[in-house]
Amino acid sequence: MSEPIDFEKAKKQRRKAKSPDDDGPLHEMNERFGLVKIGAENRVVEFTTGADGKPTTAFRTTRAFREEFGNRFIPRGDAYKPIGDVWLKWSGRRTFQGITFAPQGAPDGWLNLWQGWSVAPGLGTYATFRDHLLTNACDGDEDLFRWVFAWFAQMVQEPEKKPGTALVLRGGMGTGKTIVGEIFGSLFAHHYVLVDQPKHLTGPINSHMESCLLLQADEGFWAGDKGAEGRLRGLITSARQLIERKNVDPIPLPNLTRVLITSNHDWVVPAGRDERRFAVLDVADYAKQNAEYFGAIMDEMDNQGGRAALLADLLAFDLSTVNLRAIPQTAALAEQKAASMPPIHRWWYDRLMDGVPVRALDGYGEQWGWGPYVAPIPKAVLFEDYVRASEHTGDRRRSSETQLGTELRRLVPTLEVIRTNAGGVRKWCWVLPTLEECRDHFASMYGLGNPWHPEDEEFGG
Repeated sequence: MSEPIDFEKAKKQRRKAKSPDDDGPLHEMNERFGLVKIGAENRVVEFTTGADGKPTTAFRTTRAFREEFGNRFIPRGDAYKPIGDVWLKWSGRRTFQGITFAPQGAPDGWLNLWQGWSVAPGLGTYATFRDHLLTNACDGDEDLFRWVFAWFAQMVQEPEKKPGTALVLRGGMGTGKTIVGEIFGSLFAHHYVLVDQPKHLTGPINSHMESCLLLQADEGFWAGDKGAEGRLRGLITSARQLIERKNVDPIPLPNLTRVLITSNHDWVVPAGRDERRFAVLDVADYAKQNAEYFGAIMDEMDNQGGRAALLADLLAFDLSTVNLRAIPQTAALAEQKAASMPPIHRWWYDRLMDGVPVRALDGYGEQWGWGPYVAPIPKAVLFEDYVRASEHTGDRRRSSETQLGTELRRLVPTLEVIRTNAGGVRKWCWVLPTLEECRDHFASMYGLGNPWHPEDEEFGG
């Protein structure tokens, strides 16, 4: 990236020039600036360095550009003219017909925001960091480790091909969640962005993602915002995204952003029952607050060629051995699905987990057991149990009795309805199958495996 224009140097070049119209200062302007079409307007783009030391681009109107350089003059014919005006009209001005983000190369005449890798692949060691990924992030599961490593390998081997999945690392403070993204991101520092506020992940001003390959949302959390849910899913899967800067027309750019979310919250992402986007891992506490362990990781990176070796292994990894579209079915993902369930599903999931179809809550109401035979349960009783549970959890999304019945038929396909006549009172009742049948169907419906408490099996039939 070029240094600020040296006008003293430019003056010396002008004095040496045979022609009074020396273009030396204009060539220096070209090193620092260009004119690019953004939407329906032309803007001056400046190639500069941000406060974090990373190369970046800044845009300004031609009017602001003229004002900035209105007190700098160069000779043109018999007069001195503002260098900003002269450069904008100069035939040799650097001009771009648009902006793109293309690691594999952009067409001629386009401003490519790709800056390349920060290190070259080579020899070294990252043994402690590998141990952290395998032992702490993947809890010793080799297959899970290969999936995670492949996720990062695909990023460097095929940066222009999105995997359609995001990685979520959930764990306590000091367990080493953040360092995972920081180290992988350091391999392409110009295209790694770390944010710690939800608005930077799903907000409208998103210029930080125009040249982002890995976006890490540190301590990011999910708050049930449906609008943000759509933005997050689009960021993970869409091939293009609309980039918005302040006071600049939005422009569509290739969306190469991969999302890594690190958090210590219970509910991190909106995971649906057929979830295919979020791979969720619980980072273990084995190395929690272990300064020596994490210090060894950084020593490998800084002094033992760790980054070079890591990039070399990522580039050499055989992507055909891992299906990145098939996310790992972890216990942490099951918890995210449970937290994301609609109210009726969550209520039914809790009942299946407890092993009772109707539960006495805070000493109120009758608790029904789930034995070999389940007595018919009046519809009003089951609905009252659902209402009490919703009030207990503060859920404002409560459904009606009719909606409850509709959803129950989806959750329990073999559900039956009968009309009883006990004590001369006729009641419509639900007839449930066994606990085992209900659990098996629900687990299959949500892809949960076997999340049920073993101690509750005594309630089954």
